[in-house]
Amino acid sequence: MCQEHVVITGRPKRLTRLGCEPGSIVVVLEPAYAGIIPHFRKEEQMSFIGLDVHKKFINGAVIDSPSEHAKRVFTIPTKKESITRFASSLSPSDSLALESTTHAFPIANLIRKNSNGANVVVSNPMKTKVINESKNKSDSVDALALANLLASGYLPVIWEPDSETGSLRKITSYAQAIGRDRTAVKNRVHSILHRNLIEYSGISDLFGKKGRKFLFSLSLPEDEQLQLAEELETLDFLDRRFVSIKERMAKVSVKDNYIKRLMTIPGIDYFIAFSLKAAIGNDISRFKSPKKLVGYFGLCSSVYQSADKRYTGKITKRGRSHARWVLVQAAQAIVKSPSPLKAFFLRIKNKRGRNKAIVAVAAKLSRIIWNMLTKGEDYFYSPPLRTKEKLAKLRIIATGEKMKSGPKKGIPSAGGRTAYLKARKNDKTTAKSAECDYVKFIKERFSSRKSARRTEFLS
Repeated sequence: MCQEHVVITGRPKRLTRLGCEPGSIVVVLEPAYAGIIPHFRKEEQMSFIGLDVHKKFINGAVIDSPSEHAKRVFTIPTKKESITRFASSLSPSDSLALESTTHAFPIANLIRKNSNGANVVVSNPMKTKVINESKNKSDSVDALALANLLASGYLPVIWEPDSETGSLRKITSYAQAIGRDRTAVKNRVHSILHRNLIEYSGISDLFGKKGRKFLFSLSLPEDEQLQLAEELETLDFLDRRFVSIKERMAKVSVKDNYIKRLMTIPGIDYFIAFSLKAAIGNDISRFKSPKKLVGYFGLCSSVYQSADKRYTGKITKRGRSHARWVLVQAAQAIVKSPSPLKAFFLRIKNKRGRNKAIVAVAAKLSRIIWNMLTKGEDYFYSPPLRTKEKLAKLRIIATGEKMKSGPKKGIPSAGGRTAYLKARKNDKTTAKSAECDYVKFIKERFSSRKSARRTEFLS
């Protein structure tokens, strides 16, 4: 049996397994477990802490300088009380890092709020794995790697959204989830029809009025009939939720000049503009160039280069996937009407095919958006009437208020239906003129390049 006092540090252990006399053991808990036990140390001492965050617990490692073994390793539950106690033990000279996960930002904010001014950063997990590639993989090793990268100044830190942007992202994420659920229900309905060899090629919208009438008139096996009825009921519920979330987005958009500016681009409505603002944030200056924004959306080509060999592949698809998806949807819409972007699309389509051309238009839209937000200008080729109609539709969805039709008292008529049709024609004429100007510009640009190359070759 033990004759002297035994000092135990680290995670609490079961005292019955130590084989010591009662009263001969002194337990010194880590700050993460101590709760009310203060963390004594010198003010000038700096510690670097890496946290490997999981759903139910957090593993941590503490070092005082780069490339050293962990001074302390600890584990705490992923609970608000435990994280708050841990944060209160930190000093202003401490620096702490954790990887970006679903709840990384709430944990980081909770630590900042309850610490004594400690520096808290969130790292990019994809870049961290590339920098710190190791054969050994454990939670403690990951936490120690974060601490070492933080201490050496090589930790790839990500941008953290403000509270407003965070709120927009939550709304966007919820709308995206509802959209996925609606698509899943529709796919199951299509599967029911395929299993029963039912054709519906003459119906453009299977879930519209005509399509619903067709679905209810079908004679199916009992189990399939029951599933079809329940799927349609689920779809109706999800449609109501989707309309509700879009109304919330409209109420925010109608007061936001940032979103209204993005809506001056043809093909971008308030839903897409809202999603883009949620992805970009309020401060466009964090992207130093249009190329940075394109890369943030994952619309830039992957590059493999070594010595004098260089290969470009598919787009990286890194970054904000939902923003990339809405940009592609906007590109699908914008190429249907005359515009410089349609001419750009046709030029790429003839060389690379439709799909790559659509992605190229989405990347071009990213560059246009960067210039618009940086310079504080609306889209140069914005069609006046169509933009006015989009903003009016947004106002109606957000407020439910419609402007009274017809001339107002004391104001002469603007021309009625005839003036409206003339304005639409002017929009179309202006767009076609801009498209022709773009085609002419491209021809002149490439013809001058060819002549310059020919002159250089002959000389």
